[in-house]
Amino acid sequence: TLWSRIVYPWIFYWDGIAMRIEWEDGDNEQFMEVSPPLDPAILHEGMRIRGLRAGDISRWRISEFCFTTGDINLIHICDEDAQRADFPRVVAPGRFTGSLIEGAIYAHRIFLHPILFNSSETYENPVFPQDKISFNFLIAAVRKTSKNPRKYVVQLRVTGINQHDIIVIRGSRTLLVQRPQ
Repeated sequence: TLWSRIVYPWIFYWDGIAMRIEWEDGDNEQFMEVSPPLDPAILHEGMRIRGLRAGDISRWRISEFCFTTGDINLIHICDEDAQRADFPRVVAPGRFTGSLIEGAIYAHRIFLHPILFNSSETYENPVFPQDKISFNFLIAAVRKTSKNPRKYVVQLRVTGINQHDIIVIRGSRTLLVQRPQ
């Protein structure tokens, strides 16, 4: 099957067999289905890839991230401390949520051997254990590199949405990617 399951009416979760890319052509909505990794030569500004799911968000993963990075703010580890800070329970660190963007890019094999050049994000709402985050990507720019015609620089705008249709993160990523053989 092309889609492993429908998450929201407009968001699909891909199983790696095919990916839907959408864009507008005048007044018409266009799309194509391609197998990852994407060839950056077919991309252009305004194309969208919607609904790429992040990995599981568990207390264990949040704690592991905190101890690995040194972000041991107790609101990320202890419910009581999170509640004193007006959160209902443990909240994921912002950089953990940001790292889920790369996780979605790599897990879904959007591009061949992506190298992250630049990233930025704003955290709009908290992420909690057991949240389900899907990412929508907008191609902001694509260009060939001057030194290697098989490599491209791709700029993405990213929006992360939780299972309640609430935006939790917005950001951008600039990647160096290769054309598939």
